[in-house]
Amino acid sequence: MRSNDIVARLGGDEFAILILDCPFEKALQIANNIKENIRTLTYHWEGETFHLSASIGVAPKVKHNSTTDLLNAADVACGLAKSAGRNTVRLYDASQEKANNKQQDILSVHQINNALKNDQFILYKQDILPLQDNQSGHYFEILLRMKGVDGKVISPASFLPIAERYRLTSQIDTWVVSAVFAHFRQHQDQLENIYMISINLSGHSMNDHELETFIIDKVKKGGIPAHKLCFEVTETVAIANIKRAKLFIENIKKLGCSFALDDFGSGHSSYAYLKELPTEKIKIDGTIIANMMDNPLDYTTVKSICEIAKAANQEIIAEFVENEKTVDALKKLGVDFAQGYHFNRPSELR
Repeated sequence: MRSNDIVARLGGDEFAILILDCPFEKALQIANNIKENIRTLTYHWEGETFHLSASIGVAPKVKHNSTTDLLNAADVACGLAKSAGRNTVRLYDASQEKANNKQQDILSVHQINNALKNDQFILYKQDILPLQDNQSGHYFEILLRMKGVDGKVISPASFLPIAERYRLTSQIDTWVVSAVFAHFRQHQDQLENIYMISINLSGHSMNDHELETFIIDKVKKGGIPAHKLCFEVTETVAIANIKRAKLFIENIKKLGCSFALDDFGSGHSSYAYLKELPTEKIKIDGTIIANMMDNPLDYTTVKSICEIAKAANQEIIAEFVENEKTVDALKKLGVDFAQGYHFNRPSELR
């Protein structure tokens, strides 16, 4: 690169190059030269030779475009290069992207950072209903959506994988916890009829001491009674670093909060680790619940989880419940709570 060009590492394996005062055709030539030079790099391991590759997106600076717009355009083009089979160069064509509606499918890390900076996230909730008629009060899970540049609401399935890749999930969790407390500071009257508010924590958050301190500080300062807060952690993440997960859970539980083990049954050692983690609830993995009435193996899995959970004094929550037939089966198996489209769809927290 020339001395007046800028090369930056954005995070992970993603880099950006700002080429100043350069014709578009020349920029394409430079991108292809970089791709070919990277391709010549090799390394050897256990008798095999491995080649490196690069997917490159090229975007021109146009009038009125901000830095964020330019980076996003390049990131979208890079996503198209990956979709085209990788190790290729793709151009950003604004008219084509609009026609293909790629903006929502291929989000960039820059959009997520912008959403964090400018409060472009929205809190949603979905009810969790009692099945055994032994609980009163409103129980719901906090869910998250992101505002797109066009004002549309973006599903977490579109932005959370990118956030995880660039280690932004702890920042998102911090935003969510802060926003939940802010909401109920303004709506204290709603707390009276609430039994439990469930908040998801990402995998990286379990190793984030700053987030742990932040949550403890929020709970200690009040605003939401600790016994009305439940934090959900996924099973696969918890068992990846079980000592740290156990310490994280125990430190926050001391305040009176509870924990649920989410996506239970999706891992390989669910039962073995259940007795290791100090949780009070388990949420059976939704893909198992969704197929349990048509797949005898899934039904048997749910039945087995229920028996183990009861023996471990864990409350059981089933997600992805979509019909009355499944509800009846879950009641008979002793499941305590259910969540899914059969009851209601997520709605904005108001």
